[in-house]
Amino acid sequence: MKKSTHIIVSITIYIVIDIIAIFLIPKYIDLGNEMAHRSFVTHTSILLISGVMIYLFQKYKLLQFNISKIRFKQIFKPILITIASLIVVNMLINSALHLFKIDIPKETHIAFAKMTTLQLFLFVFIYASIAEEMLSRGFLQNALHPLRGIGIKIRTIKISLPVIISGVLFGLGHIVLINTGASTSFLIRIVINTTIIGIIAGYFQEKHNNTSYAILVHMTANLPGVIASFLI
Repeated sequence: MKKSTHIIVSITIYIVIDIIAIFLIPKYIDLGNEMAHRSFVTHTSILLISGVMIYLFQKYKLLQFNISKIRFKQIFKPILITIASLIVVNMLINSALHLFKIDIPKETHIAFAKMTTLQLFLFVFIYASIAEEMLSRGFLQNALHPLRGIGIKIRTIKISLPVIISGVLFGLGHIVLINTGASTSFLIRIVINTTIIGIIAGYFQEKHNNTSYAILVHMTANLPGVIASFLI
């Protein structure tokens, strides 16, 4: 398969999997109308389909996939960078909204509003983090490996094009929240935050050639919402 064809096919498959898992399968597999049940169906679909695609692409040597244990000493850096990045990004977003006299959104993700703390822990913190990273980083980013030589270098840190593409598409995928009645300013915040999370997750996956790091970053980003739900 030609490089250009390989890249187009990989991105197309990613988008199709998202559409199927978010919009189509939940219509035919209905475990109830509760948010937790829909999340379970959607993320199970994402996990299964992306797993099949990873297997097929790996079989035909179109990607290299690895998921293994993280060394204890290497756990803290991804966590700290994720937390620090989200704090800085949200401060900048709030400053920009204030500058342009746009109301800072007080709304939360629909999952945090409709799920119990236990459901958030199981379906968002654990299950969604694993499923979404298997698709976005495990499949898409690894499938875009022919583009690894292209990227942005900031001092000693290189962010490759596969990392950027998978991060941006991951962030844009959250525009689907517009169907929940989310405000424009809230959607902008979510898309920016999830894009940053995706890029950090992709960077650490590429650095260690291990999707477990991407899952760790994703879990770290989801943790504050679970903690807030527990405290409230």
